[in-house]
Parts: sequence; structure tokens; C-alpha cells
Amino acid sequence: MEIGQHLFYINIIHLDLKLIQQTNLWVLYGLGLLMAHFFFVKYVIYYGIGIAFGVFDGIEMPQKPICIGRVHLYSDMWKFFDRGLYEFLFRYIYTQLCTKTSSGVRKIMASLATFMFIYVWHGLYTFVMIWSALNWICVVLEGFVKNIFGNNTRLGALVGTHVFILSVLSNFFFFAREEVGYVYIKRTYFESISNYAVLYIVTYCFYRTGEWIKSIESNRKSLFKKTY
Repeated sequence: MEIGQHLFYINIIHLDLKLIQQTNLWVLYGLGLLMAHFFFVKYVIYYGIGIAFGVFDGIEMPQKPICIGRVHLYSDMWKFFDRGLYEFLFRYIYTQLCTKTSSGVRKIMASLATFMFIYVWHGLYTFVMIWSALNWICVVLEGFVKNIFGNNTRLGALVGTHVFILSVLSNFFFFAREEVGYVYIKRTYFESISNYAVLYIVTYCFYRTGEWIKSIESNRKSLFKKTY
């Protein structure tokens, strides 16, 4: 990571708005992908060191962040990236406002309150507000897709891919700032239909791969429970 940051100033590149507005759209997506993975590796190191010391002292610690390269649902990103933060949010905010038997509207409002806390906790900045709002919207939309299509993974993926694209774009507000996020949103949805169509096909394959990996993990967990 240090070598990559030294040779390729990925975060500084995004400060040049003129450059990212004019560069090839697929180069722009490549820059965004690298920015996301540098962010991921940084947190694996930061959290991993703390987890290692905690385990050494006999403390039960959350697991390290999940690899963002295999997550296709942003509800899972919130559960498995910063696991300690998720446990706090789930235990002390979300479950205090609703239960499993609560109505859908109550659950949506509980998640809204949770993301409002996320906004305040990360700092009262415009880019954090936009990032938090978009993440909340995408998590709610994921719930609708799941409820509507149920176990029909193909139809669910066809619709869910659109939600996933917006979820990914929301992170560029957080990684850089609102001006950069606006560039990604504008160029993705308004530059050309053909570009979005190709992006959709690529992302759909990514989405289906994420589903496949998740199903393998679920089968392994079920087999482990039956064995032990």
C-alpha cells in the first residue's frame, strides 16, 4: 500500500476536477476502484493491528473488515466492514427503535435514525450527509428488492444491480468530497446510455459473483453446524 501510494497519488488525482471531468470514463472508474481498495487495505491494517493486540490480551474482538471486492449488497458492507461500529449501531440504536416483528415503515424509520447518527458521528459535513443519505436510500431499496423478488436471484440481480451501482457511487462522496461525487454521478447517469449499459453488464456479473460467494459461505456454515 505504501509503495502504491508513493508511486500513484490516487487520492490527489481526484482533487483535480478538470482532469476527472475530461478523462476517459473507464479510466475514471479504475481510479475509483483503486481509491476504494486503498481505503480498504488501510483499514485492514489499522483495525488488524488493534484486533491482534486485543486477541493477544484475551479480549473477544470483531473480525477484520470484509474484502470490498466481493460485496454486492451495501447492507452487508455495513455489517461486515466496520463490524464494531455495526454492532454498536444495531444494539444501541436500531433494535431500540424496532424489532423483528415491527412494521416495514417502523424499520425504515429506525434505519433512518441509525444513518442520522452515522452522519453526526462522522462529522457534520455536506459530503458526509450526502454519503449517509444515499447509503440509507440504497439499503432501503435493497430491502424492497429482497421482499419483492424473494429467492428469484436472477430477477433480483437485474434490479439490484442498479441499486448496487448507486451504492458504489455514493462512496466517492466519502472518499473524496462532494464535488468529486457529483462528477461520478453526472458522468455515470448522463454521459451516454451506451456507457451505462456496459457498466450495468459488468456490474451485473460482479453482483452475481457476490451472490455465488455468499451462497458458498452459507453452505459451509450450514455444513459446519451439522458436523459439530
